[in-house]
Amino acid sequence: MPVSFSEFKKPSLSDWKDKANADLKGKMIADDMVYKVEPGLQIPVFLNQENTKSNPSMALSVSKAGAVISDISNDKVLNALEQGAQALLIKWCDDTPIAPFFDQVIIDIIYLTIDDRYCNNETISALKHFMASNGHENVVFLSDGVNILLADDTITKRIQFVKSNPQKTVLLELKADFLAQIAELRAIRALTHANPIKILATLDSILSSSADRQSLIAINYAMMSAYLGGADAVFGCPYGGDDSMARLTLNIQHILQLESAISDVIDPLAGAYLVEKLTDEMIGLH
Repeated sequence: MPVSFSEFKKPSLSDWKDKANADLKGKMIADDMVYKVEPGLQIPVFLNQENTKSNPSMALSVSKAGAVISDISNDKVLNALEQGAQALLIKWCDDTPIAPFFDQVIIDIIYLTIDDRYCNNETISALKHFMASNGHENVVFLSDGVNILLADDTITKRIQFVKSNPQKTVLLELKADFLAQIAELRAIRALTHANPIKILATLDSILSSSADRQSLIAINYAMMSAYLGGADAVFGCPYGGDDSMARLTLNIQHILQLESAISDVIDPLAGAYLVEKLTDEMIGLH
């Protein structure tokens, strides 16, 4: 016989707090238990219908496994694609010949972003002309407008920056706080819902330059937060530094996609109290 949960008493918020206070035995009180992200951004840990609300609907993309090409060459691109990269972030140089660079690369089946912010106007014009004349309309150029969100900045500062400086693309360095990072990505999606943008998640400079394989644990969780938060593309260590680390971080993304199946679901943590509440708080930051 199926169990009817209506037979059971639903604990109230005060019931949960009374139980927590009994378990804490005076070490602290339940009302002091909060999830603290940074000064000015914290939420109570106890679920209560009165302190959460529905978020705006968010049209999230399924995240793509990406590779950064920093020491750029056609061989690096082909190597990353052979290893399963679905997205490329290419840091372009003025002296790079355009056509040979994309030899044997089927541009329209990958999510291509070109960081041309430090190129001269002649190079930028040549790149855009090459893409347009070959029918590649979906290439993202960071010179067209990008918000750079650094890991060292607070989430409050990053959210305020997105609100006050609307751009076509956000290039976001992933922070170490797993749950808060998921919520921040969801908040950015909600804030830009009327004018959807591209969110590209990268590792911060310390992680991406580290050759210590112990850092793969931190890299793993950082990239998982980007998948759960709905970044358009997630980029690991750059091809051009330690190529073995770059390949390992790309393989981690394949595991996240294929074995955990989190990329099969849009907004997989929707409805989770802590993530939803953090998202609400970040949306409301001034």
